[in-house]
Amino acid sequence: MENNLFAKLGRIVSNRRKWVLSLTVLFVAIAGVWGSGAFGRLTGGAGFEDPGSESSRADVLLAGPFERNASDVVVVYEHPSWKVDDPAFSEPSRLH
Repeated sequence: MENNLFAKLGRIVSNRRKWVLSLTVLFVAIAGVWGSGAFGRLTGGAGFEDPGSESSRADVLLAGPFERNASDVVVVYEHPSWKVDDPAFSEPSRLH
């Protein structure tokens, strides 16, 4: 039953490929114009920041003397045997 449905759908799309392509291009164009305002609304955190968190304190610190509003670099450390609670992770000289 499912194969028949997909075969039928494939035939319809194949027979009307110019319409499908045109509608797809039209949809992408409309979605791009309509969604372009989302970038301005999604920045700023929308009130989900915790002022007591380390990241918020770091943002305040960077915004002060460095006049920065956002982080530029995110660093992820991993080790095959150490865990995140291992004191070696807090010693930068041992990470090499």
